[in-house]
Amino acid sequence: MVARSVHSENPDLKMPSDHRTVGDLVTVQETAIWLRETERSVRRRIAGGQLTAYRLGTKRILLARSDVEALLVLIPTAA
Repeated sequence: MVARSVHSENPDLKMPSDHRTVGDLVTVQETAIWLRETERSVRRRIAGGQLTAYRLGTKRILLARSDVEALLVLIPTAA
């Protein structure tokens, strides 16, 4: 059996331009590991507006990888 995309079955169905794919999203735990901080700190960043989060179902919280990367600021060095 070949898996088919919903889009191939219905060409009129279009994804919004701001849609995210699963690979673009990370969990609170993955974000905490990546930033080397606690999950609580990540949740504080969400509550404080530093990070935008998306709720999936009743418990799962996902963050856009690009939003997490935007937190990282390059520190200039002396030339």
